[in-house]
Amino acid sequence: MTKISEYSVISNPEVDDLLIGTDKNNSDITKNFEVSSLIALALKAPVLSDIYEFEDNQDAIDGGLVVGSVYRTGDLLKIVHE
Repeated sequence: MTKISEYSVISNPEVDDLLIGTDKNNSDITKNFEVSSLIALALKAPVLSDIYEFEDNQDAIDGGLVVGSVYRTGDLLKIVHE
Protein backbone atom coordinates (compact mmCIF):
# COMPACT_ATOMS: atom_id res chain seq x y z
CA MET A 1 0.00 0.00 0.00
CA THR A 2 1.27 3.48 -0.87
CA LYS A 3 2.15 5.87 1.94
CA ILE A 4 -0.22 8.82 2.25
CA SER A 5 2.69 11.25 1.83
CA GLU A 6 3.31 9.81 -1.64
CA TYR A 7 -0.18 10.51 -3.02
CA SER A 8 -0.64 13.52 -5.27
CA VAL A 9 -2.46 16.54 -3.90
CA ILE A 10 -5.58 17.70 -5.75
CA SER A 11 -6.30 21.40 -5.63
CA ASN A 12 -9.96 21.25 -6.69
CA PRO A 13 -11.73 18.47 -4.79
CA GLU A 14 -15.23 17.46 -5.89
CA VAL A 15 -18.15 16.73 -3.54
CA ASP A 16 -18.08 13.04 -4.46
CA ASP A 17 -14.34 12.66 -3.79
CA LEU A 18 -13.44 10.43 -0.87
CA LEU A 19 -11.52 11.35 2.26
CA ILE A 20 -9.94 8.98 4.74
CA GLY A 21 -10.80 9.38 8.40
CA THR A 22 -10.94 7.61 11.73
CA ASP A 23 -14.18 6.54 13.41
CA LYS A 24 -13.40 7.62 16.97
CA ASN A 25 -16.56 5.91 18.32
CA ASN A 26 -15.83 2.54 16.71
CA SER A 27 -12.42 1.27 17.88
CA ASP A 28 -10.63 3.92 15.78
CA ILE A 29 -11.51 2.09 12.55
CA THR A 30 -10.30 3.84 9.38
CA LYS A 31 -13.14 4.70 6.98
CA ASN A 32 -13.77 6.55 3.72
CA PHE A 33 -16.32 9.32 3.52
CA GLU A 34 -17.35 11.78 0.83
CA VAL A 35 -16.51 15.46 0.85
CA SER A 36 -20.27 16.09 0.60
CA SER A 37 -20.80 14.48 4.02
CA LEU A 38 -18.25 16.87 5.54
CA ILE A 39 -20.07 19.81 3.95
CA ALA A 40 -23.41 18.57 5.31
CA LEU A 41 -21.91 18.24 8.79
CA ALA A 42 -20.54 21.79 8.65
CA LEU A 43 -23.95 23.14 7.62
CA LYS A 44 -25.46 21.64 10.79
CA ALA A 45 -23.37 23.99 12.93
CA PRO A 46 -25.47 26.00 15.37
CA VAL A 47 -26.75 29.37 14.27
CA LEU A 48 -26.37 32.09 16.86
CA SER A 49 -29.39 34.36 16.99
CA ASP A 50 -31.18 36.53 19.52
CA ILE A 51 -27.95 37.21 21.39
CA TYR A 52 -28.24 39.80 24.15
CA GLU A 53 -26.12 42.93 23.87
CA PHE A 54 -24.23 44.29 26.88
CA GLU A 55 -21.52 46.91 27.35
CA ASP A 56 -19.11 44.51 29.08
CA ASN A 57 -18.75 41.34 31.13
CA GLN A 58 -20.02 42.88 34.38
CA ASP A 59 -23.01 44.38 32.59
CA ALA A 60 -23.85 40.91 31.21
CA ILE A 61 -23.63 39.38 34.70
CA ASP A 62 -25.75 42.18 36.14
CA GLY A 63 -28.19 41.49 33.31
CA GLY A 64 -28.64 37.89 34.48
CA LEU A 65 -26.22 35.95 32.27
CA VAL A 66 -24.11 33.21 33.85
CA VAL A 67 -20.48 32.20 33.23
CA GLY A 68 -20.22 30.57 29.81
CA SER A 69 -23.15 32.48 28.28
CA VAL A 70 -22.65 34.27 24.97
CA TYR A 71 -23.40 37.97 24.57
CA ARG A 72 -22.32 40.68 22.19
CA THR A 73 -20.91 44.18 22.33
CA GLY A 74 -21.72 45.69 18.98
CA ASP A 75 -20.43 43.24 16.36
CA LEU A 76 -18.15 41.36 18.80
CA LEU A 77 -19.26 38.05 20.33
CA LYS A 78 -18.11 37.56 23.91
CA ILE A 79 -18.42 34.90 26.61
CA VAL A 80 -19.28 35.68 30.21
CA HIS A 81 -16.38 34.90 32.55
CA GLU A 82 -15.65 35.24 36.27
